[in-house]
Amino acid sequence: MARKGTKKNSDDEERVLAAVKAYRSEKFKNIRDAAMAHDITYGKLRNRLASVQSKTHSHIYQQALTPPEEKAIVAWIIQLDIWGFPPRRKYVKDLATNYVRSHGVKNPNLGVNWTTRFLTRHPELESKFVIRLDKQRGFANNPNVIKDFFKKLQMLIRKHHILPENTYNMDEKGFLMGQGRATRVICQKGKKRIF
Repeated sequence: MARKGTKKNSDDEERVLAAVKAYRSEKFKNIRDAAMAHDITYGKLRNRLASVQSKTHSHIYQQALTPPEEKAIVAWIIQLDIWGFPPRRKYVKDLATNYVRSHGVKNPNLGVNWTTRFLTRHPELESKFVIRLDKQRGFANNPNVIKDFFKKLQMLIRKHHILPENTYNMDEKGFLMGQGRATRVICQKGKKRIF
């Protein structure tokens, strides 16, 4: 399900910042003209010029995780996605719960909508349904997919200094046990992928 308002909020913020910059560089005589030229409300621009933070930034202290912790989770999600194993929504929430537990909270409860709000704060990520492995068998003979797989494999072998005698083969049929049905995962936005 698409997140409502994500693009609109980021577009609004860009217009507000542009209006603040234009007004401070004296391109406009008054706040109202700068607001109208950038298609934002007078009150929003007036408040920002008076150093009032945006709604997003003013509530950071109320969030369960610190910005560096959320950044670490985003990096983890992106790395898993690059490897071809994007995490389920539940696993992302479990990782966040562990971070909160590390703050000394005994029974952390992030809430039902925490993952959705996390995705709203990080527009570079999206939630998608992964289709069944059986449907993907038709794409298995795609040369680009095969080349991409071996390129990533070689990169990992070089990065981790894996010796040939420590390389094993596995049939994918039993590899993703319990993931045969459609599952919602979190991955990078806009990236073409075949799971």
